[in-house]
Amino acid sequence: MGGGTVPPDGGEDGRRSAPPVDTARRAIRALRAAAWAPTSEVACLPAPDPPGTDPVLGGVCAGIAERRGWRPGAVRLATVLLVLPALLYPVAWLVRTAGPAPAGGRGRANRQLFLAVAAGVLALFSAVQLIDFGLPEIRALLAGLFLGSSLLTLPRSALLTWRSMTVGVVAVLLLLWGAGATGVDVPFPVAVIVAYLPVLYAVAARHPRPVVVAVGAWTLVLVLPCYTLLFAAPPAAVVWTSAVLVGVLVAGDNMRVRREETGISRGTVRAHRPPRAPVPLWDGVLDAVWRPLPRPEVTLRLPRGPVRPLEGRLVAGVCRALAGGRSPRALTAVRALFAVPLWAVVGVPLYLLLWLLLPGERPPGEDPEERRDAVWARRSAAWFLLFGLGAATASTAAVQATGMLGLPVPVAVVSGLVTGMPIALLPRSPLLAWRFMAGGLLATLVAYALVGTSLPPSVPGGMSPTVLWPWPIAVLLALVPVLYLVALAYPGRTTVGVGAVTVVADILSACLFVAAPVAQALWISVAVVGVLAFGHNVRGRRAAQRDLAQESALRRRDRARQAVLEERSRIARELHDVVSHHMSMIAIQAEAAPYKYPDLSPAAAGTFHTIRDAAREALVEMRRVVGLLREEAEDAERAPQPGLSDIGDLVEGARQAGVPVRARVSGLSAEPSETVGLSVYRIVQESLSNAGRHAPGAPVRVTVEEDDGQIVVRVVNDAGGPGPRPAADVGGHGLVGMRERVAMLGGTLRAGPLPEGGFEVVARLPMDGGE
Repeated sequence: MGGGTVPPDGGEDGRRSAPPVDTARRAIRALRAAAWAPTSEVACLPAPDPPGTDPVLGGVCAGIAERRGWRPGAVRLATVLLVLPALLYPVAWLVRTAGPAPAGGRGRANRQLFLAVAAGVLALFSAVQLIDFGLPEIRALLAGLFLGSSLLTLPRSALLTWRSMTVGVVAVLLLLWGAGATGVDVPFPVAVIVAYLPVLYAVAARHPRPVVVAVGAWTLVLVLPCYTLLFAAPPAAVVWTSAVLVGVLVAGDNMRVRREETGISRGTVRAHRPPRAPVPLWDGVLDAVWRPLPRPEVTLRLPRGPVRPLEGRLVAGVCRALAGGRSPRALTAVRALFAVPLWAVVGVPLYLLLWLLLPGERPPGEDPEERRDAVWARRSAAWFLLFGLGAATASTAAVQATGMLGLPVPVAVVSGLVTGMPIALLPRSPLLAWRFMAGGLLATLVAYALVGTSLPPSVPGGMSPTVLWPWPIAVLLALVPVLYLVALAYPGRTTVGVGAVTVVADILSACLFVAAPVAQALWISVAVVGVLAFGHNVRGRRAAQRDLAQESALRRRDRARQAVLEERSRIARELHDVVSHHMSMIAIQAEAAPYKYPDLSPAAAGTFHTIRDAAREALVEMRRVVGLLREEAEDAERAPQPGLSDIGDLVEGARQAGVPVRARVSGLSAEPSETVGLSVYRIVQESLSNAGRHAPGAPVRVTVEEDDGQIVVRVVNDAGGPGPRPAADVGGHGLVGMRERVAMLGGTLRAGPLPEGGFEVVARLPMDGGE
């Protein structure tokens, strides 16, 4: 133990004494690490790389083929044909999954599912054998569940699994001793032995030697004394058990040494393999029972109609809502149906239920907050209804489990709750509700096979009602809408997996566990498949209708866009061909007037120049508008738009046209947005134009200022003089355009005559344009 180390050259001259090693302290640390220390702090070797060939189930055959250079198909065929390797395959697979292997996706789901099946088999067979040993049923079931659930921690830590199983084995020995079952030669369930030995092997293959020695010591100290003292085990049995345990640990330690010598580690980088195509049935089963719950594509919603009317109802409007807008005879028939005396026992509760679920007609102008409260009340009532149906189903199933199946009351109550209460989960996740109900049905059949009793046949020589109906009838009835919603809300692959698990694990398994008639199981299986097929058909039809509606909406939008483009092109042509022509003629005539009439006064010549400049500016604006109308892209590049800074030029142009204008722009804390500036400019422009047409010569006052975070535009003109006025502009759209601009920006506009004469336009716009 305390020897020195030899230098690399092996010579005696370089030999130096190593510091002494405290063997006792190392042993104590190893015992503590094996029994108590957190598994994350215990040294653990990395798991080997997964095989290069895609595994079908656990990857054992693929790994052998890769190491030997054989074809994987030949190895798999030999595994299937040879009985012994086929029996050892689960054990080898458990050993391979002993560590946190870097599996993901399909491989991880396969490993978890196979491990869950192994845990269930271990729990079932352990409970059955413990009952045969003389342990009470409840204790045997709990012990079996504890031993089986220990396997679920194997991917996380083999050491943690060993701890749990060791505690479970000691507890089983103590329970058997307390029950007086001391005459059993081998008090260990065979399934526990088959699972315990691979766990020991995995611990030895994954952890350093001191930890392995400590694990062996704890196993021998805890298990063998209980076996020897409580059950008076013969010395040969004790020696044989010790030899098997030590042999398994030595074999695992040898495997660890081989891995270290060959340098197998997870750090090796392998070539990327393309993902394997999914197997529909297998992946559907995984989607149904194991993989994370996907979001349902269809949720359970309350119906939008019918609606209880506000008028014309006798009590609460349920009958009128059910009759809809049909003839008075239909309304009378519905009311008579609820008034039939024989129907009153069901009709009165049904009427009250419909009164809770059917929404009432809302008066116009109702507060949205009140409508949300009404919707919440309907949803709460519907949830309480589902909760009540789940409770009724659970109660009925529990009564049948105790009365017909002869299960103990605690087992029957738990079975009823697991199979009935998930109905309340249907609005959230139909697949989750199905998982609970399917697992509860299978657990009920297993519990009946273990501890249940059958009723005597109702007819001498006939079949027991329990054997004919080993399933809770209320659960089968509740399973119909659950299966329909699963098929309606999830893809076809998940639906296939749900159907396969329901038929095999919940229906046909009754023939194995309770000897139910095959014909009975077959017709129920056909009904299950029919419900799923109907739901899948409805889902496909709805998907087709949804796609068709989307295509129709796209076509409608295309047609509307095409119509808008055609209308814009037509307007652009009219503006270009008609309005632009007349504006060009105005500009030409105004330009030629001073040359045509040389004796014009300077004032008249200035007026013609003003008309010319205004016509040219109108032509420029017209060309810009035509270009925008003909531009199809929404983000087209546009010319600079006028704003607040251009109001001075606008007012000066109006003065040159003979309109007496006074303008004041003041009190603005910040520059408004470009959209607001453009709208202010257009409002002032249109107001000055209207004042010049309808009140020529009247003074006009323009004010632009800020008030309470808004920009206020006020244009006021006095009453016009007695001189002649232009004809009324019938059909003008100036005020309409201003109102549209202001409403688009979230502002207000007031326009109208003043009491003392004149006209006023007041617009209030947000500084940021309502953004």
